[in-house]
Amino acid sequence: MARIVLVGCSKKKQKITSRAADLYTSPRFLKAKRFAESHSDRWYVLSAKHGLLLPNDEIAPYDLSLDMMDVQERARWATEVLDALEPCVSPGDEVTILAGPSYQKDVARGLTAMGAKVHAPLESQPIGRQLRLLNEMNRPSKKEADTSRLYGILDRLSIGLGGLVSAGSALAREDIPVSGVYFFFEPTELRSDDPSKLRVVRVGTHGVSKGSRATLRDRLRAHLGTEDGGNHRTSIFREHLGESYLNHEGRLSEVPSWGNKGAISEKALLLEEEVEKWVSKYIRTMFLLWVAVEGEADKRGARATIEKNAIALLSGGVVQLHPPSADWLGKWSTRPAVRSSGLWNVQHTHDIYRSEFLDSLEGLVDSTVVSQNQPPARHITDSRHPDTKKPSRTLGEFGG
Repeated sequence: MARIVLVGCSKKKQKITSRAADLYTSPRFLKAKRFAESHSDRWYVLSAKHGLLLPNDEIAPYDLSLDMMDVQERARWATEVLDALEPCVSPGDEVTILAGPSYQKDVARGLTAMGAKVHAPLESQPIGRQLRLLNEMNRPSKKEADTSRLYGILDRLSIGLGGLVSAGSALAREDIPVSGVYFFFEPTELRSDDPSKLRVVRVGTHGVSKGSRATLRDRLRAHLGTEDGGNHRTSIFREHLGESYLNHEGRLSEVPSWGNKGAISEKALLLEEEVEKWVSKYIRTMFLLWVAVEGEADKRGARATIEKNAIALLSGGVVQLHPPSADWLGKWSTRPAVRSSGLWNVQHTHDIYRSEFLDSLEGLVDSTVVSQNQPPARHITDSRHPDTKKPSRTLGEFGG
């Protein structure tokens, strides 16, 4: 899923030939450009004269707006823009249009028909309100502050655990708490605010249904499997990974039983075996952290609350703070929640988080760090395993 922003041109312009990103000088354009540059994977200018422009396209000043055109001319203009956008937009992409009503109505309708998720926050708003909205969109949000705080808490947790824990060797550690919440990181998934830091790709815990006796170690063991394979029917994490791998390789139809919960034939299990090995190999390249959280299994308990709120906070939206890389395997998931959130999670990705959970998490992390009783080691910013190299864009290198 890509985040695309379309910025409407303005009457106020430079007097010389300039890049499209620099030609227009109205306050609305400048504010919209600032949002586009910081909150999109790519952005374009909607020009009354030229149609769709890349920010670096060099153009001369002109005097034309859609308001000067009749209905037929506007329709032709919108068709030309949509024709130019078609190869750039895929179903599920999020497109934000920051332009006046005459520039966005037909374009928004066409993009929706392409399967894009269209947002038009300035729609039908007077210019003063548009400028205020753009100011709000460009202002650091509470979600940004809370996300930064969450990663700061995880930094401290990383120090207390001696650095990010290599998933491949995690089960050999004796300091895994009986009860807790875990956070997975992928070695090639980096935070947008600092490329030396890894972003969280999954948050989870163990059984929260009343009476569950599952432990954190049990849950991690189910996810990690063994070098000889594993069982994705006991780990939704493994199921998502394997399904995305098969989809990326164009092989979903070859292993139709993957994810099925009913009786599975021996022949089907043999087909799944190679994928289970691949998943185990892939997941063991990751890193993780855990925080001890005591208490009985309860869907409203501390573990469930931290899991739910952390997922909701880290999930994407119109503004995704730490978007996945272009090659992130989750983009080949058939689950919209995985693709849109940038997490290997489905539940809680569209929930509204409550920032109070950070206070609880911070206290639990401090307790976990103290209980480790060991000196600080690698910080989360440089805690990637020294032997880990950035995987090839060809996922087949993880194949069994």
